[in-house]
Amino acid sequence: NRVTSHRFQAMRMAVGRLRSLGYERLGLAIDANQDSRVDHEWTAAFEWEQRHTTAKQRTHVLLTDQDRWGEAIFGRWFKAEHPQAILGYDPSIIAWLKNLGRRVPEDVGFVHLWAPDQTGQYAGIYHNPPSLGMAAVNLLIGMIQRNESGLPETPQTLLLNASWVDGATLTPLKDMGQGLIRRDK
Repeated sequence: NRVTSHRFQAMRMAVGRLRSLGYERLGLAIDANQDSRVDHEWTAAFEWEQRHTTAKQRTHVLLTDQDRWGEAIFGRWFKAEHPQAILGYDPSIIAWLKNLGRRVPEDVGFVHLWAPDQTGQYAGIYHNPPSLGMAAVNLLIGMIQRNESGLPETPQTLLLNASWVDGATLTPLKDMGQGLIRRDK
C-alpha cells in the first residue's frame, strides 16, 4: 500500500493553468529517471494534452537519461522546440535559459513540477508533503486497527491531488493581435 501525489492530475492542472495564462507552446523537460519512478505519469499526461492541441502548439518532450541530463542537451532541445513555458523539476533550467539569452519569466516561463513550498519562489505544482505524510499515517493506523500485516493481496494506492502555486517564474501573457506579449504587472 502507498500514498502518493496524483501526478497525472497535477500535469493536467498545470497545463490548464498555463493555457489560461495565454501560453500555447509548452515544453516538458525532465530526466527519464524522474518519469519512470512515477510510472510515466508526467509524460503520459503531457502527451495526452499535446494530442488535444493544434500541431503548431505541439513540442517534443525532452526526456533523457540522468547521466546525459544537462545544459548542452537542454540547449539543443530548446532551440529546436521554442517553448513559451517549460515544465520541469530542475531549477538549473532557469540558469541554462539565461545562458541562452532568455530571461525567466520575461521571455520564457518555468513551472516547477515539484515546487518545494508555497512561497512563490517558483510557479508550479505543490504536492503538499505534510498532507501526504498525514494520509500515509492514517492508512497505516487503519491497517493496524484491522490487524493487517505483510504484503496485501491487492495493494492500494491513495492518490492526493496537488495544487497550483503562483510564483516568480511565470507571468501571464495576453494576445494583442500581434502575437503573445507579457502583461504589465
